[in-house]
Amino acid sequence: MSRQVGELVSWECTTLWRKLQKSRAAEAKSVRATIDTVMPKVQTLLCSGGTALTDFTLHDHGHAFRVSERMADIVPPDVVTRLSTYEIALLLLAAYLHDIGMVPEQHKVNELYWFLLSGDAKALDEVEMDLFQSWLDDDGRADPFPLRGQTPNAETIQLAQELLTHYARSRHNDWGADWIKGNLSSHELGTYSGWIDDLVALCKSHHEGYAHLCDSRFNPRIVGSPARVVHLRYLATVLRVADILEFDPERTPDVVFRHRSIAIYWWKDKEISTILEGGRRMLMSARPLNAIVHRAVERTADDVDKELLLARNLADETHFDKAPYLNQELPHRWDLMPLLQRDIRPRNDEYEYIDGAFRPDGSKLIQLFSGLTLYSSPYAAVRELLQNAFDAARERIAYQRLSSSTPSDGTAAKRILEAHEVTLRIEVSPNAVWLVCRDTGAGMTKRIIRDYLLVSGNSRRHDVMSLERRCREAGFTLGRTGQFGVGVLSYFMIADRVVFLTRRCQEAGDGEATGWSFQTDGVGSFGELRRSETRFVGTEVRMRLRSKYADEIEDWSIGLRAYLANALLRVPCRFQFRTTLPDCPAFPATPGWVEDREKTTTALLRSIAPERVSAEAQRSGRRRSVQDDKAHWAKVYREARDGCKLLQLDGELPEGLGRYRIRLPYWELPGGGSLGFFRLSGGSSTRALKRIGKGYLFVPWGRTRVAWKGMLAPELKRHDLEAEMYPPHADIVTRDELRRGFALPRSADLEIDLTSADAAELSVSRDRLILKDAVNKALKRLREKVRTAWKSFLCRHQTSEYFHLNVAIFEQALPNPMPLRWLVPSRGESVGIWGKVRFPAIVSTAYDRIFVPSRPPVWKGKEVHVTPLVYDSYIGTDHSRSFSWCGENSPPHRIVAFWSRNARIACMWTANRTRRQPKCPLGTTCSFPPSGTTWHWLCGIRMAFS
Repeated sequence: MSRQVGELVSWECTTLWRKLQKSRAAEAKSVRATIDTVMPKVQTLLCSGGTALTDFTLHDHGHAFRVSERMADIVPPDVVTRLSTYEIALLLLAAYLHDIGMVPEQHKVNELYWFLLSGDAKALDEVEMDLFQSWLDDDGRADPFPLRGQTPNAETIQLAQELLTHYARSRHNDWGADWIKGNLSSHELGTYSGWIDDLVALCKSHHEGYAHLCDSRFNPRIVGSPARVVHLRYLATVLRVADILEFDPERTPDVVFRHRSIAIYWWKDKEISTILEGGRRMLMSARPLNAIVHRAVERTADDVDKELLLARNLADETHFDKAPYLNQELPHRWDLMPLLQRDIRPRNDEYEYIDGAFRPDGSKLIQLFSGLTLYSSPYAAVRELLQNAFDAARERIAYQRLSSSTPSDGTAAKRILEAHEVTLRIEVSPNAVWLVCRDTGAGMTKRIIRDYLLVSGNSRRHDVMSLERRCREAGFTLGRTGQFGVGVLSYFMIADRVVFLTRRCQEAGDGEATGWSFQTDGVGSFGELRRSETRFVGTEVRMRLRSKYADEIEDWSIGLRAYLANALLRVPCRFQFRTTLPDCPAFPATPGWVEDREKTTTALLRSIAPERVSAEAQRSGRRRSVQDDKAHWAKVYREARDGCKLLQLDGELPEGLGRYRIRLPYWELPGGGSLGFFRLSGGSSTRALKRIGKGYLFVPWGRTRVAWKGMLAPELKRHDLEAEMYPPHADIVTRDELRRGFALPRSADLEIDLTSADAAELSVSRDRLILKDAVNKALKRLREKVRTAWKSFLCRHQTSEYFHLNVAIFEQALPNPMPLRWLVPSRGESVGIWGKVRFPAIVSTAYDRIFVPSRPPVWKGKEVHVTPLVYDSYIGTDHSRSFSWCGENSPPHRIVAFWSRNARIACMWTANRTRRQPKCPLGTTCSFPPSGTTWHWLCGIRMAFS
């Protein structure tokens, strides 16, 4: 074979190969034969580099050659001559094979790339597919993938290539091991049995840490016959130091310098020179052109120092020259100094180098994330505590549903929900007050505690994302995001010690033989993890309350209960809050929506509650005594509460975004169903209406409550929502906007529980829910379904005497041939009449004042009846809070002018007739021109007074 491969030197020119050629050991000939057989194939593969990853420096035959030469420099001259033939062979092979996985097989790259762009995983084996999906979940940038039928654009193609590159780098150790086992296992290396496993361990070791290298697997041992020493730990140390010292500029391809921000780091290879000085100290010299490259050089020097220090520690702690069960001293010696000698200065003094990166104060940041500076309320800590507990319960419930034969069966699912519980309790002892949260959820492993619970802002857990996909395939949603975030730090707002006791459930498939206890005494302290023999599956969090809350525990407990009663909208399992304090009763909840019908009714009738209304009356200075006023409203409240019924719509939001519930109050009154409450007396032809405050009618004001994973979101914020429903200039989303999205009447009570990260995200301060465009699209898809339900209600009550009032409250257009019944003129002020409207008729809004005029107008010799507006109970005379029977489906028959003190123009209806009519955006419409005419232009109108 030629000594040159392209422009690079062949493996046959390496110092290590020359030493093998000179070896006179008994096994040398066999070893040389094997090396001479396998190395051409390895070099050819590295030369082709057809699937090499251009986001990183080249791992080609040139890099391998230079690593091999570095090895020969690093090992002291007197040591290299005493290494066994097997050790030199392993070093040479490792120099060329340690990064062979960075040149993966072409078909594997194509299969992964095709999966990203199409979602087709048929060509991938199941193990690789699971690993790739888990990696994508952990990476956090793969939300758009796989595309599944979508047309890729330049941005998604670039991201797909970048993801594939980084995934290949993360897998190259395993892929390299597969290549070695698949291509070299048929070869022998003298009488050295197990050399393939040792070579794989050596190649993979350059990405392992200190503890791994201290394992007995790397201890020196005797191999072959005749017996030779193979010191894997020493060889691994040589490999990793040689690899990190390989700075040759030829290693960095030009494409790297053109490729996004990574060029900044890799420019340092063009600047660095290293030399091994006498005394075995490495000198690094560089003259960077700018501060950015200077920083990259300094970072590289830091990395080299870490490796040199690790090597020194290994040599000192494990004693390279000693071997278990051997009395003789080994020749392996490490003499490199543990720190570089640095000569790094700006070229021609063109800049001043300082650490120009922003350096946040870590302790201050931790204090920020765990205190009231960031969170608006100390109850935010309780919110985080409960949401983590509910997430754990959702996770275990999902595992149990998936293990059943019918995972999407609602009845079976309900039994599983009922079997789990989250409890929150306050324990008062002489020395401390503890807030304890206990759930029967999935529990945590040591890995979850270490990598997620204790790492603020960590990415989503891939196991939870995999579970979420399995749930969707089974026909139900998981309802959790799989991310801890910074919420656990908020515990220290109210606590100075937190203790976790947990045991992982077996259903998750990663359960451990023991539970775990973890205790930390506050922000910045060092926590302690211990094994626990607890048999309880789930997690218990014990928080020792700070003195400012413990000293006022009675008041704080009552406030906490009120907070929970308001904040909990929906729970995934049974929940109970309890204390031993006498003035703080327990607060239980069953799976599903928390608020029952009685509580909803009480909330809807809050505006006529006697306590509230009498207080307003007292402030207004009304003549009626406060006591009489309170008695009046108490009677109205009882009558309205006793007759109130609720029509309920409950369902899932599209795309698994969450759930919604709508409750519509109505009353079954004499004469039919009504969306408003009247106090009635009298017969069927005309019904007397008793006063309710300043009017005759009470229509509740429904609430709009939006929750994130079951807990109320105090404020909503827009996030790239469409302008049709949410104007782009407005930042905060109002509840009214959401109601319009559902096409709700004002009395409907709306609850939305968003559970998907595609729907919203909670702000860091936990006081704002940022809605995404998916919510808007979901409301559009549900709008027609909700409208249909409302029309169904109206049709069921089409014969009701209050049909036209129901239509007015609903703001729906429905024809009705039944005689119009409405509030008709009455001479008395305390009693109104609900009866048939006589025609011709106009509405009282034609007058400056709202009451009916004493002398009604006349049209063509007929008395024109004036129908009043129906005003709400405590609104007074605000026309925007009143109802009129003439809506968009009943346009007037005439536009008339009449005289009453001055000229009046009014809409008039000559008969009880309703018809469907296109809604006019300007308001009331009238048929024009007269039928049978062919008018093309209208120049003006002259009104004649009769």
